[in-house]
Amino acid sequence: MSPASGNQALSNFAGEFARLNKLIDQLSPDVRKTVVIAIVATRPTLDQLFDKALAIPGVSALIKPTVDSVRFEFDTLSTA
Repeated sequence: MSPASGNQALSNFAGEFARLNKLIDQLSPDVRKTVVIAIVATRPTLDQLFDKALAIPGVSALIKPTVDSVRFEFDTLSTA
């Protein structure tokens, strides 16, 4: 996978968060709480993967804006 196609896949992933936020808003409070717990539990692993990718020379400049967007959206989901 080229860096450009990898960044496009990451951008697509980031875009899914907006859709997920809308879906979570439709859930009952109990189900929403369960989903948020699952999201919070996966955050450390996601951050580790992002940090590894950002440490690759030449990659950070390409993906950092998208990674920042994904992290922001993940934070939003974590407080839903």
